[in-house]
Amino acid sequence: MWKKDVLQLTKQEYRELSRRYRFEPAWYSRYKQVSLEVIKRHPLSLIVLGSGRGIIERMLPEEISCVSVDINEDYVEIARVINASRANRQFQVMSLFDVADHYESGSFDGAIISEVIEHVADDVGALQVAYQMIRPGGYLFLTVPNINRLSNRISRLIGRNVLEDPTHYREYERNGIRQLVEQVGFKVENMQGVYLLLPPENRSRKLIPVDCFLRNAVKWFPGWGRNIMLLCRKP
Repeated sequence: MWKKDVLQLTKQEYRELSRRYRFEPAWYSRYKQVSLEVIKRHPLSLIVLGSGRGIIERMLPEEISCVSVDINEDYVEIARVINASRANRQFQVMSLFDVADHYESGSFDGAIISEVIEHVADDVGALQVAYQMIRPGGYLFLTVPNINRLSNRISRLIGRNVLEDPTHYREYERNGIRQLVEQVGFKVENMQGVYLLLPPENRSRKLIPVDCFLRNAVKWFPGWGRNIMLLCRKP
């Protein structure tokens, strides 16, 4: 048992950080869900491919050593500030596709890729990097946007256009992302939905009673979650 086996960032602390650095408060559900899955597996080392502002690293116990890369210099600087008091945290401005030039294959117990592969042209290549970096028996913690999320289903049902994110090359449905990670060589051990949102998405996030209900209801409707989370193992 680790000395600290719980999340190291409270929801209130997260809200304060989201106001200070202007990122979405609703992302807390995804960060929390990924972090809790990591903690259950007790890895000693992780590589985070596309770390963003370093929130997951801030949530995880210091006993987990994290090497994190992102191409956005501003995000990396924010991640360093947020994690300044944390041990075993290293943030680098680097493309995930360059990681193999700096680290040996099988160097890490696990990898995190959260809301990243939809932003790159070569999503299979990104998953292959994770596969290469993880030791046999290690885990990939992956999240992607769900093209069949509740807000999109309702929009289609009432005849509204589904809003597309111009920074996404694609979004994913459950069977498709499972096939993609299995194509790379991973075994999918678990698949979950993360958070439900009603259209318009930004309004349902602000209605606290609705927000709390949707945050919990995804366990009954995992295919309607805003994100898809996969726990994948390298044989």
